[in-house]
Amino acid sequence: MFNKVLIANRGEIALRIVRACRELGVGSVAVYSDADASAPHAREADEAVNIGAAPSRESYLRADKLIDAAKRTGAQAIHPGYGFLSEREHFARAVVDAGLVFIGPPASAIAGAVGGSAVAVATGMVPLAQGTDFGCSIRMPASFCGIVGIRPTPGLTPNWPMPARSR
Repeated sequence: MFNKVLIANRGEIALRIVRACRELGVGSVAVYSDADASAPHAREADEAVNIGAAPSRESYLRADKLIDAAKRTGAQAIHPGYGFLSEREHFARAVVDAGLVFIGPPASAIAGAVGGSAVAVATGMVPLAQGTDFGCSIRMPASFCGIVGIRPTPGLTPNWPMPARSR
């Protein structure tokens, strides 16, 4: 188990991870942009580190700033949350290369020409619940039909919006 986890996200997802860390007795480090200085996730975490200006390309999408914040605060692991860098192979690899633990799928599961999520699901590396789907196409493998949490990935599905279907 870790003593401290940096949460590389913001908003409600970060707040939920902060609370989960607290329940587990693990310290939490929130990161925030200039615009999020007083956000609930930054206030509720055990520690909070400013990682830059409001545009996400200058803060939440900067792997170097997130890893630096983890090292400066003594966090042993980084939880990416959802979105931002959570499905970026280079981020997962950079975290591990920095001697930290990436809380998520390994970089090898995220990697792939057709998109990280698609490869991880298709190879069975990520367990998912059955339920609502986003429709299927001749370009989408049959194993993707009916799986919750799969969004169309560029290059894998047609370029038009696919409405969600209910079963």
